[in-house]
Amino acid sequence: DTPHRIGSHDRDELAPGLRSYHLIYSRQQAKQAHATVKSPRHIVFYRVANDDMIEVVRLLHDAMEVQLHLPND
Repeated sequence: DTPHRIGSHDRDELAPGLRSYHLIYSRQQAKQAHATVKSPRHIVFYRVANDDMIEVVRLLHDAMEVQLHLPND
């Protein structure tokens, strides 16, 4: 879809151009017969590289301290 979809957030306070998206917002799209994650606990941190590509920076469990696990660049 779009890197600015509902549920995604600007995270410029962490790094310029950084965005985050909690996977709980995608549980319906990922649903398969007899295999559903009821409460996803991970957040994707990414940057928009260009119109048709994103750069995934990190995938973190939502209980982790974000600032400790993101690259410094």
